[in-house]
Amino acid sequence: MAAIRAPLTEQIATAWQQVKAARTQGELEREWIWSSMLDRLLDRYCQGYR
Repeated sequence: MAAIRAPLTEQIATAWQQVKAARTQGELEREWIWSSMLDRLLDRYCQGYR
């Protein structure tokens, strides 16, 4: 059975929280990974509203 995916807005909120947490903890690699994911999610979100 496939896992139920969170709505896009929830995924964006989670990614943003992870970016902030990584930045606070000084984890540069983790911050970069989550920032990249956040960029992709925001691109998908914007494409849905064009």
